[in-house]
Amino acid sequence: MMMMTRGIRQAVGDDKSGYRLAWQIVVDSLKLTSANPTFLEGRDAILRALDDLRAGQQITDGNHRVARSALWAAFAHFGMGANAFSMLGSTGPPLTTASPRACNTNNVGGHLFP
Repeated sequence: MMMMTRGIRQAVGDDKSGYRLAWQIVVDSLKLTSANPTFLEGRDAILRALDDLRAGQQITDGNHRVARSALWAAFAHFGMGANAFSMLGSTGPPLTTASPRACNTNNVGGHLFP
């Protein structure tokens, strides 16, 4: 969460706005998950909450784009990248640091994507 928040704050370019956006995404994502979600279900809910904010015109397309890249950078850093999956009964998701190709054009949170 802290890495995600720092990445969004840096990407948005304003600490206060970035902090509020990051925590609004987290709060909204909690409303989208069932009880005891997996890490990947939590990841997907966070991404959906961000998309819902854009769809509701509560954030700009530019802020959506940079926040999404910051989210993927944080998820990938902790092994929950685009290709991660969870096996039933496993203790955690297989690690992957891949970000979706659409997000690989930004320098977010100190991570430079090719």
